[in-house]
Amino acid sequence: MGFDLYGVKPNGKVRQEISDCNHDKTKLDKYFKWQDETKGAYFRNNCWWWRPLWDYVCKVCLDIITEKECNSGHYNDGCLITADKSKKISIRLTHLIRQGAVKKYEEEYMGRLNSLPLEDCWLCNGTGKRTDIIVKNGCNCCHGTGKIKSKECDYPFSEENVKSFAEFCEYSGGFEIN
Repeated sequence: MGFDLYGVKPNGKVRQEISDCNHDKTKLDKYFKWQDETKGAYFRNNCWWWRPLWDYVCKVCLDIITEKECNSGHYNDGCLITADKSKKISIRLTHLIRQGAVKKYEEEYMGRLNSLPLEDCWLCNGTGKRTDIIVKNGCNCCHGTGKIKSKECDYPFSEENVKSFAEFCEYSGGFEIN
């Protein structure tokens, strides 16, 4: 599952809709080319990258976006962020990047994840061996150790992702989260 963000008026241009392509390969190719070449047209993260990014945006931009928008941003429900708010988010994130605050947050966030203790493997109940008919010897989840990383480690955060999002926000003319 992922989060697809579409610019409302990317780089000042009228937004193109994929539904206008009517399954025509030539039109689809042209649409995807337009999407790739137009700043602010499209931003995507899978759910593991999106959730920490959006949490950070909510944390540092709560004076820009509402709590309802913060909550809605974690769902594929078409949450609309206006052009004014999108531009303010971009300015805030860019400022925090330049200050080094985002890099510091990344280091602290990833450091915390890396310091989490290993947990008992959910598949073999920490024994290192599965007892079902699928895998006879060992466990293909923990590789026989009985321990795995915390599920929290599946949700990384990076300054580079914030930079990409800030640029998208700058040029999107507002965006929808789908």
